[in-house]
Amino acid sequence: NAIENCINSIEADETMCKKHLENSNAYATLFTPKFGYDNISKLIKDAEKEKISFKDKIISSGMITGKEFERVVKEFLM
Repeated sequence: NAIENCINSIEADETMCKKHLENSNAYATLFTPKFGYDNISKLIKDAEKEKISFKDKIISSGMITGKEFERVVKEFLM
């Protein structure tokens, strides 16, 4: 069946998936419990205005380090 052949041949590009996820605001929800909705919401809005990722914004804000960001994400994905 052509549809099954098409579906079976699809492979995710992990690098691109990670890049798209990092450029979305999905990760922001992981930090809401620690920093609060209002703080995270402001970071999201500021990141959008500055045309940078949430990841880059929260790290540049000094709230966490890059290593801490990766640790939180890794714990969530496990």
